[in-house]
Amino acid sequence: MINLKNKRMIGAAVSTLLLAGSLGGTVFAAQKMDVVKKDVLMTEKVATNNSIEKTINENEGNTASVTEQQAVDITQKALKTIFDVEVKDGGYTLETEYFDQSKNNASYKGRSIWSVYFTKVQSDRGPFDIKSAFIDAKTGEILSMSSQNSTDAKATQVLSQEAAKSMVTDFVQAKELTKGTAIKDIQVNTKNAKKVIVVEVNLENGKGITVLINSTTNKIMAWQNRIGE
Repeated sequence: MINLKNKRMIGAAVSTLLLAGSLGGTVFAAQKMDVVKKDVLMTEKVATNNSIEKTINENEGNTASVTEQQAVDITQKALKTIFDVEVKDGGYTLETEYFDQSKNNASYKGRSIWSVYFTKVQSDRGPFDIKSAFIDAKTGEILSMSSQNSTDAKATQVLSQEAAKSMVTDFVQAKELTKGTAIKDIQVNTKNAKKVIVVEVNLENGKGITVLINSTTNKIMAWQNRIGE
């Protein structure tokens, strides 16, 4: 379960992701990232006295076949592979939440989801380091992932659109996020470039990947599989 004491810092950390909702045509936040809003804003309404496993067992019609531990293991491995972050022995606090498919009418509609957070927070207003992922609770597929560290060095220059496109192309190919599918085109949205650059990678099979670049650090901070479009 998400620790209520860390809720405020998690909310601050994901707020940059939610900014994408104001960018025209960005499905990443507008339609799907409201699961994160539920994570942050509705934590008080979750039955914190029940374990995740008990919640799953008592959920009528639940389709989860991935356990909480499996979701954690998937996240740990992917963080190492994709963001080169080792969280297993890094002093992080593990927090998880489960969302049954019946509650996801807008976010990954029809899917049950595990959200997994690894947090390292000194205080409400101090440095923070938060890693997170949304895992399909039926298939184990990684739906989205983010890595944010407030102590990352600031960039010395503004990232151009061409540089952003090149960075994201290298990223999705090197990390095999395209799963062998050819890239059709890449669109860069800098409407809110003071905080985040949104890069849409459209694949030849009709699917896509949305990548967010932190404009302060010029580092990739999050990516998401665009599903069912």
